[in-house]
Amino acid sequence: MASFPSTTVTVLSRGARESLPDVLEAALRCVPSPTAVTLVWSGPQEALPAVRRGVTVQTIGTETFDHGATRQLVLDACRTDILAFLSDDAEPVRSDWLEAIARPFADPQVIAVYGRQLARPGSSVAERVFRHVRYPGESRTILENDLRGSGELTLPVSNANAAYRVAAIRALGGFPRTCTFGEDRLLAVAGLDAGWRVHYAADAAVWHSHRLTWREMLGRARHAGALSRFIDGERGVSGFQSLRRAAELGWRMVQAAWECDGPRGVAEVLGASVARGLGFALGRLRDR
Repeated sequence: MASFPSTTVTVLSRGARESLPDVLEAALRCVPSPTAVTLVWSGPQEALPAVRRGVTVQTIGTETFDHGATRQLVLDACRTDILAFLSDDAEPVRSDWLEAIARPFADPQVIAVYGRQLARPGSSVAERVFRHVRYPGESRTILENDLRGSGELTLPVSNANAAYRVAAIRALGGFPRTCTFGEDRLLAVAGLDAGWRVHYAADAAVWHSHRLTWREMLGRARHAGALSRFIDGERGVSGFQSLRRAAELGWRMVQAAWECDGPRGVAEVLGASVARGLGFALGRLRDR
């Protein structure tokens, strides 16, 4: 970029995962350096780890934590052009992560950028395949028309690794308040509907993966299904279209599992897909 925009990197934490110090350290080491690095802490005060000079700590009560409203607090306090988010278990892979996630804002029509998520070494085949399919190695720019007929499954924007044009999202009204899930995707969709663009930056990669039980996968997928139903309802995407795109995504995961680990990998992915598929279906059947 001709001139690097002023940028705030905010790390959100509800309980100090072991990776939090490494994530903060990686944010401070970014080249170019961020204008500010902020830790938003909503865990027990006695569990707050020591942080290095250069990190501003903002504490909020655990009882008031809300996915949308908490990020809106960060937006309200932001004094830079770009606001980037990392979760406390999403560690940038390279020191040029910030440059990579800010570069697409050189296009004045880009309102949001989300980066790649790589499964950590030692992750299960199912988790590696899930991250690989959802966050592939090719960057792309997404327009509003790209959502029609394909919907939320093509827009895995995640505040675990994302950045926003501050003035633009403020003009849209900011993050949705009283939102327990999907505030990132809802804001991105609002931007697309208003004529902005969303960019996927494959070179802005972080290590980010989970070790989920079947029950946890079902719960997360249920939230995703409810969000998908809401987004689809806004643009007239039918249940049949949703089922078709889910089947297409599942087939890509099966193919990737075969390439990764043969029949054993396929069996593991199919097992995880049962939990995710059931949860997704339950979420779409209930009101959001």
